[in-house]
Amino acid sequence: MLICASAVALVTAVVLAATAFAAPTDNISPEVQGVAKLGGRISCASGSWSGGVSKFYFSWVRDGLPIEARYTHSEYPEYILQKADEGHEVWCIATAKGEGTEVSAESWNSVCLGACHVSPPEPPVNRAKPEVSGTGEVGKTLKCSEGTWEGNPKPTLSYHWLRDEREIQGQTTSSYTVAAEDEGHKLSCKVLAVNSVGESFAISSNNITVLGHPPTPVEGQPTVVEGVGNVGETLTCNHGGWSGTAPITFSFQWYLGGEEIPNATGQTLLVQASYEGQNVSCEVTARNSVNVAKEKSAQFGIGEQTPVSTQRPTIAGKAEVGQKLSCSKGEWTGNPVKFEYTWHRMEGGLEREVGTHSSEYTVVSADQGYPLYCTVKAENSAKKVGTAKSEAFVIPEAGKVKPHNEALPSISGIAGAGHTLKCERGTWGGSEPVSFEYQWVRDADGQGEVEIKEPEGTKETYGEQVADVGHSLTCRVTARNGGGTGQASSAAFEIPGSKPTNTQAPSISPAGTASVGETLTCLQGAWEGTPAPKYTYRWFREGIDTAVTGYVYKVTKADAGYILSCAVTAINKYDEANPVEARSGGVYVPGGPPEALEAPSIAGNAQVNEEVVCEEGRWNGARLSTSFQWVLNGIPIPGATQKNLRVATAYRGQLLACRVTQRNEEGSASAESPAKRVPGVPPHNVVPPTITGVGSLGAQLTCEHGLWEGAPPPSFSYVWYRDSTPIAGATAATYTIEPADVGHLLACVVTATNVSGPVEVESENVVPVLAHKEAEGAHTATITPSTTKQTITVVHDAFESQLPNTLAGMHLKNVRKSGGASFAFTSPRAGKLEVQWYITLKAAHGKTKRITLARGVASYAQAARTTIHIALTKEGRRLLKHAKRVKLTAEATFTVSGGPTIAWSRAFTLH
Repeated sequence: MLICASAVALVTAVVLAATAFAAPTDNISPEVQGVAKLGGRISCASGSWSGGVSKFYFSWVRDGLPIEARYTHSEYPEYILQKADEGHEVWCIATAKGEGTEVSAESWNSVCLGACHVSPPEPPVNRAKPEVSGTGEVGKTLKCSEGTWEGNPKPTLSYHWLRDEREIQGQTTSSYTVAAEDEGHKLSCKVLAVNSVGESFAISSNNITVLGHPPTPVEGQPTVVEGVGNVGETLTCNHGGWSGTAPITFSFQWYLGGEEIPNATGQTLLVQASYEGQNVSCEVTARNSVNVAKEKSAQFGIGEQTPVSTQRPTIAGKAEVGQKLSCSKGEWTGNPVKFEYTWHRMEGGLEREVGTHSSEYTVVSADQGYPLYCTVKAENSAKKVGTAKSEAFVIPEAGKVKPHNEALPSISGIAGAGHTLKCERGTWGGSEPVSFEYQWVRDADGQGEVEIKEPEGTKETYGEQVADVGHSLTCRVTARNGGGTGQASSAAFEIPGSKPTNTQAPSISPAGTASVGETLTCLQGAWEGTPAPKYTYRWFREGIDTAVTGYVYKVTKADAGYILSCAVTAINKYDEANPVEARSGGVYVPGGPPEALEAPSIAGNAQVNEEVVCEEGRWNGARLSTSFQWVLNGIPIPGATQKNLRVATAYRGQLLACRVTQRNEEGSASAESPAKRVPGVPPHNVVPPTITGVGSLGAQLTCEHGLWEGAPPPSFSYVWYRDSTPIAGATAATYTIEPADVGHLLACVVTATNVSGPVEVESENVVPVLAHKEAEGAHTATITPSTTKQTITVVHDAFESQLPNTLAGMHLKNVRKSGGASFAFTSPRAGKLEVQWYITLKAAHGKTKRITLARGVASYAQAARTTIHIALTKEGRRLLKHAKRVKLTAEATFTVSGGPTIAWSRAFTLH
C-alpha cells in the first residue's frame, strides 16, 4: 500500500519526539486529509502528542461504526473510499501506543462521499394507532387503517392480522375476510413500519369480536364409559363429538350411584373395592368462548368379584343343652346378596354336619364335650360364591375342666418368604383329653389384622408367603376339651419387608400434548415393595412445583407453552422415613411462537460513556430464550449483543436502538426499540475560513475551511460568491477566476455539517479581481475586512489554545535524548512562527542575562497545521545535561504576512 509522504513525515516527527516512560497525551486531534471521491485515497494525520509514543495504529469509522478490517491496515494511516461510503461520513481514530498503555483520539474532521445530511435519518415513529373497521361475521371483510407514521426515509408499511393477539399465518394485507375459526375470538391488526434506520410497530387501538356458537353434542348422548370395571383398574370417559366454535375444552366429573365422587375430576377413574355392585357415570362439561354445556354418560355397572370374607362368622349364645345358638354372617367383599349356613360338630378329628340352612342351632346332649362350628356360604348376583368358617364353640361336658394356658405359644423358624415356621403350642392345664387348633394371624391386634385363610393358615406349620413380607406373624393356639376352650397367642414374629421400588415410570393420560381447560390424570406406574406402598401425587410445571396434589390436574392458561409432569411418591411400613419418588414424562401445552405485544425500549441516557439497558418489551409465548443486538443507524454494532451497552464516543450524533429476538420451541421473532439519538456537538468554527491566491484572470483561488469543532466530526462543502451572489456550479474548495469576475469581489462560504445540522461561515477575506492594468500595480491580491486588532486576537487565541498543553506534555529526558522537541501548531494566518526557550540569570551590577536554550522556526504560506522543530543550543545542551528539573520561559512570536507581529510567553517547568 502506498502511503502519503506528508502523513508519514508527520507521524515520524511526532514519534521521534516521544518518550517511552510517560502515557501518551493528545494535544492536537488527528486530521483526515485528502479528496472525498469514489476510489480516492484519504489519510489520517495523527496530530500532536506528548508523552511516550512508540507507535501509532489507525482505524476508520463510517457513521460511528468501524469499517471492516479487510479494507484497512492498522499500521498505515490510509483508506480508499468505496461505494459503501456514499452518503456517509468517514473519519479516523489514531491510537498512540506507549509503554503498557494505549490512548485513542478521533479526528477533528470527517469527509463525506456524495450527499450527506440532507435530512437527519429518523426511525419510524407511530403518532396515531391503526384502527379496524367492519362487521365481525364469518364471510365479512375487515379493513385495517395504517395509522399515522413519521420517519426519514419514509417508512414502508406492512400488515399482520391478529386473532386474540396472535398472528394469523399468511394474513398480511390491509383487509381480512372473517373465517369460521375466528368465531368467539377477537380480531385486531398490527402495522409494521420499516425504513433504513429501524423499525417499529403499532397494534390497532380497537378489536372486533366475532360471535360464535355454543358447544352442542353431535349425538344425543356422546359420552360413554370405556373399560372393564374391575377393582384396581381404570375407566375412561370419552367426551364424544361436539359442534360449536373452536376451541372446545372438556372437563369431567365422576358419579357413583348418582352422587359426585369427591376429587374424581379426571378423564380416568381408578375403580375402588367399594364401587362393586354399583353404577358409575361421568359428566362432561364442554366450554368454548361462547358458552358452557354439560352431558352425562349412561350408567356403567362395576363388575362383581367373588365374595371374600374380611371378618369370619361368629357364634353367639349359651353353651348349654337346649339353648339356641346363632351364627353371624361376618363381613364380605364382592357384594353378596344370599347367605347359606351349615352347622358342624367336630368328633375325633372329623366334622359331622348337624344342621343346615338356618343361622340358628339348638344345642343337644350329643354336642357335650365337642366343638361346634358354623360355615357361611356367600353368593352375589354374579353367582360367585365364597365361604367362611367360624371359630369353634365348645359345649362343655359336666365334670370337665377347660384348658388354661400355663406357658405361651412361640414361633420357631427362619423369617423370609419361602421358609416354614412352626407354632410351638406352649404348656396347658385342664382335663384330658385336649385337642389343639392353630390360626396364623398377620399383624395381630392392629388395625390391619388379617387371619390367614385355611388350610395354610390353620396348621401347626406355616409356609411364609410374599404377602407376609413387611408384616408380623402371630400364632394363635386354641385348646379344647370336654370342659371348654382356652386360647393363647405367641409373641409377634417379624417378617422383614422391602422399600418401594419403581419398575415402570408414572405416566400422564392423555399423553402427548394438552390444551388449556383439559384435565390430566397421573397414572402411578408399576411398583414393587412389601408391604404394598401407598401413593401421593404432585404436579410440576417445567420442574417447578405447582402446589397441586392428587392424581388429576386441570390445565390452566399459566401452563401454555410449558411442559407438565407429575411425581408419584410411594411409602410403606418397611421404611416410612424414606419415601421413594418417581416422575412421569412431560406433556406439552402449546403456547404458540413468540410475538411482540409491546416493542422493546432503551432505558437510561444515551450519553457518551453512559450505560443504557435494553428492556425487552412484552411478548406472547412461553419458554422464551432472549438475545440482544444493538444497532447504530439500523446497522448491527459488532459484538454488541448484551442487554447493557456503554455508549462509545464514536456513536455521538448517531441513532442507537436495540433489537430483541425471542425464541422458543415453536419459532422465533424479533422486534426493535425506538431509536435514541446520542447527543452530538454541532459544528463550531474556531478559526475562520480564508481565501488564498491572486485575484487575476485565470488564477486559481483556494478556500481554506479553517478550524472547527464538532461531534461527530463535520464534513465540509463550499460555495463561491461574486459580489454576494452565488456563482453557479462553483462548489469546490478551489475556484478558477473567469472573465465575469473582473471588477468584482470573490468570497467563499464554508458549510460544516454533521448530524446536528449545517453551520455556514463566510471567509474572513475577499479577493478583488482587477483589470489587467490595475493588477500590475497592485501590491496585494486580497482585501481583508478584519482589523489589525482582530488579527492579533485570532493569533493570540491560537497560542493560548495550543501551546500550554504542548508545553505541559514535554519531559526533560525526551528533550535531552532527541536534542530538542517537535510539536504541531495550527496557524490561523499565513506568516512566520518563531519559538524560543530561555532562562534569565542575574549578572553583575544588578543586571540580568538571558540565555537561549532552544529555538525553532516554521513558515506558513496559508492558514494550516504543520510541525515545528525546536533544537537545543550548545548552551542548552550543557545546562540540561545533568538537570533533573528546569524552570524555563517559552516565547512565541508570529509575524503575519503583510501584517503585525504577535508575541506570547509562558513560564513552564521541564521535569
